[in-house]
Amino acid sequence: DIVAAQQARLFQICQRCQSVPVGRGMLTLGTSSPLPTEKLSIPALTLTGRLAGTKTTIQLEGDKNDVDWPQFHNGVAAGLRIAANRSEITSTWINLNRNLDEFVSNEFAGVLFGLGLCKNLASLKMTKIYDYMSFRHDMTSVAVLLGLAATKMGSMDSAAAKLIAVHLPSPNSQTSAEMELSSLTQTSALMATGLLFLGTSHRITTETLLREIHRNLGDSYANREGHSLAAGMALGLVTLGTGNTAVGLADLQLEDRLYRLISGGQDLQNQSEKSSLIFQGSIVNVDNTAPGAIMALGLMYFGSMSHAIAERLAPPSTKFLLEFQRPDFLMLKTIARNLVLWEDIVPTNDWIGSQIPKFLKDALFQVESVKSVKRTDSLLIQSHSNILAGTCLSLGLKFSGSFNLKARDLLLDHVEYFENLQKSLEQEDPSHITIEGCLDVCILAVSVVMAGTGDLKTLKILRNFSKRIGKSQNYPRNLSYGSHMAVNMAIGFLFLGGGRCSLGNSQRQVAALLISLFPAFPAFPWDNRYHLQAFRHLYVLAVENRCLETVDVDTKEKCFVPLEIKLKNGQDISSYSPCLLPHVDEISTVDILGPRYLPRTILKSQLEIFGNFMESSGGVCFVKKTGPSSTYNVDPMGNMSLLARPLIHLGTVGTESEIFPENSSVFAAKFCSETEKSHFSQFFPEFPGGKSGFEEFSSRILYECLAESKPEIISYYMEIYKMSSDASMGDVNAMRSFRLVRDFYSSAFGKNLESPLISPSFLELVHHRIEKHFASKMIDAPRHLKEYMLSGRFPNADPHAFAKYLRYHCIPSLDVISRTIPQNLPMPLLAMRFPELSFATLEKMSSAMASMS
Repeated sequence: DIVAAQQARLFQICQRCQSVPVGRGMLTLGTSSPLPTEKLSIPALTLTGRLAGTKTTIQLEGDKNDVDWPQFHNGVAAGLRIAANRSEITSTWINLNRNLDEFVSNEFAGVLFGLGLCKNLASLKMTKIYDYMSFRHDMTSVAVLLGLAATKMGSMDSAAAKLIAVHLPSPNSQTSAEMELSSLTQTSALMATGLLFLGTSHRITTETLLREIHRNLGDSYANREGHSLAAGMALGLVTLGTGNTAVGLADLQLEDRLYRLISGGQDLQNQSEKSSLIFQGSIVNVDNTAPGAIMALGLMYFGSMSHAIAERLAPPSTKFLLEFQRPDFLMLKTIARNLVLWEDIVPTNDWIGSQIPKFLKDALFQVESVKSVKRTDSLLIQSHSNILAGTCLSLGLKFSGSFNLKARDLLLDHVEYFENLQKSLEQEDPSHITIEGCLDVCILAVSVVMAGTGDLKTLKILRNFSKRIGKSQNYPRNLSYGSHMAVNMAIGFLFLGGGRCSLGNSQRQVAALLISLFPAFPAFPWDNRYHLQAFRHLYVLAVENRCLETVDVDTKEKCFVPLEIKLKNGQDISSYSPCLLPHVDEISTVDILGPRYLPRTILKSQLEIFGNFMESSGGVCFVKKTGPSSTYNVDPMGNMSLLARPLIHLGTVGTESEIFPENSSVFAAKFCSETEKSHFSQFFPEFPGGKSGFEEFSSRILYECLAESKPEIISYYMEIYKMSSDASMGDVNAMRSFRLVRDFYSSAFGKNLESPLISPSFLELVHHRIEKHFASKMIDAPRHLKEYMLSGRFPNADPHAFAKYLRYHCIPSLDVISRTIPQNLPMPLLAMRFPELSFATLEKMSSAMASMS
């Protein structure tokens, strides 16, 4: 049937399209800020295909509820696009995004969840939250419960705790009336409880969650495995890292009771509700309870290095014991065991080999390479693959966001190993599904290590995986919705936050990441049996903003700057900004290197601006250029620098036309900031024909100031030039200021300066021009000075020029001079009386007094 074949092909393509929003949410995380007057744009989810070579379109047939969760993920991606902790997010703006034609929608529920993950639901009042919950819409209830818990994570907020408790199963079902709640709502309420009481070891919450792991559920409960798993993960969050040191929980014997739920045994809990769908006797049903109990035990003893607990989670040591274990549980036990022995994880083949029992090695490996595998029975292949995949995921969690190349290469080797193993299996072999799941886990692990880097080597492999649709030569079965989701998540992690974010590796962050990457992916878009799809977005709680940007302090533009990052372990990393920093706890200092920018050191205490995604927006460091060179993005190799311009012609010294091929304004525009260029245009007009004396002077000082990294001195040069070129030599204050500068560079201190800001020869030239000016205006300056000292009168010829003469030579006022003249002091005593005057001024005063006597 052609129509059926077309629908089948379209369904396979649409499964990949429906999983894209999960990865898009990672890519666009925190990249936009909303406008209070505009609605949030949500891209449409296209499920229509077109036949190749024609204009005929085909609409996907099926139940409209089949796209509920893809629409939810689409809304979450839109909500995550908004930066964290935005003041523009108010109850009014949130309600503005709700479709008024219907009470709620799946996209709007996703937007609520995305806002909650970014702590943007803090402004939503509890009355409004209760209004949303009253719609009895599963997606909205899931979004509000999880979003509110993520916003108030670890706070034990009483209002949020009351709301969540209403949606939990009652501990006394015989004496209390229960609300008719869907399994999705109850499962999300369990996880919300764990987030709200994160790391608190709350006694009542712990007992409730422990009971929910192995509570018998009625026939109406659809996702009993997911319910038990959510309860176990929530219990692990509440007791995260406490081990056997949790206050007030010692009498509960949590480790023993959890181990009973893992290995089986007598069910000590009085179960009143029975199911007619599955057998529920007096023995613990480990198929339901084991995954949640394993996760709870691993998170509870996270980083405790307890070998007693690790031994309980160890894989079987013989093939006989292996036959009593589900292969997929071996992956979970491996992950939990490595959480306990967290410090022992190292990116080496020896460590990975130590995780696999010896009898499995002997049965499967003929050589030491992970790429050479000997075919045996399906049980051994599945068991070995699950243990190996769990080891890879543990390695990825340990080095999440670390950009560790050894871990990346090791994980990529195992991705290739699983690819080769999949090719070697026969089409009828049932291990194909297991190997595909292990392959998904490995590609997620490697993307977590390189999160935010856009690593090209990893991206090439992920692109090949993203092209798969339906059956292929390597995989004889149709790819599931979960496999497409895993690939899109891996690509999203690789470009997390548009390359501005990465992942942390603290206990809370690793726990959130583990819940998001739990190795039980949905088979179809509506599948929530083993793991609630909303939990896939909890990776946001592990995101960190570690992007360091450098901004030129003059131009206010972002620029490339070489950096040297020094780690506490003594390792030095060379990079260019903007870049992602390693984990802040591992950094000692960050040095900004030259030669184009002033060196600067950023200390560990100044790196506190980087951290949790909800609390930080990254860091900006201001830098300043040191020399006449272009930015690194314009001139990476420095071939366009000012000092390199004369050497363009194969090392020959260039002429002035080669140094200044353009006019001065165009030339300065390449090396000055916008402010400097605007000032420069005021002093450097364009001369249409040939170079005048002023333009010649301007070119000279322009080259000097830019070559010696002192563009601020250009304006002082121009003021001095303007004063010396004026027919009246400027005003009195300008002349006096020039004399101060000239005296400074004539002093002993000024003469010893290696690189003076203003050329002393230029100052002497201007000084001689000023003296020449006085000589031309006042024919007999000593006589005028004598008359001034005797009578205090200015000469009639040019009194303004004589005032400048007195001011320029720093001759004291008449009152001071009158007290000195009667004494007729000699030159040494006159110098002692006026130590601030120069020798030339003292000589003029002494000569005038001598002629008066």
